[in-house]
Amino acid sequence: MFWYQKAACKGKETKLFFSSDDEKTGTRRKREVEAKKICANCTVIQECLEAGQFEDGIWGGLTRAERQGASRHKVQLERPLAVSENLANSPWVIIETNEGHAIWQRDTELTWHGCEWAVVNSNQILEVCDDLNNAYIAYGRLIHS
Repeated sequence: MFWYQKAACKGKETKLFFSSDDEKTGTRRKREVEAKKICANCTVIQECLEAGQFEDGIWGGLTRAERQGASRHKVQLERPLAVSENLANSPWVIIETNEGHAIWQRDTELTWHGCEWAVVNSNQILEVCDDLNNAYIAYGRLIHS
């Protein structure tokens, strides 16, 4: 059995996971949230993420832009949302937020790529990840639980 035969999205409308050229931003965001809810409960999310690494659409619970950001050695933020100085060592930069849930990023010498990411709920760190893909997966499960 192939991984996609066990995917939570099997049998769902394909257009839920892919945008159209004329899709408005608000419509796109709503569609992506719905697609990510399905992905958050999927048992083959890692296989999907790997298969869709260079594809358009939502694969493994991430959009193409999120996957491209995740594949960089060090994520460069154009416009951080906020910086929290109250944590030890390096300040955390908030790179994603949704109603009290967030992903924070900070520089560290503990990983080969120089970054770590925290999955946060109400300013409390739930999980620290050395891989942005894993942080987005945990974040997706958090906001859709």
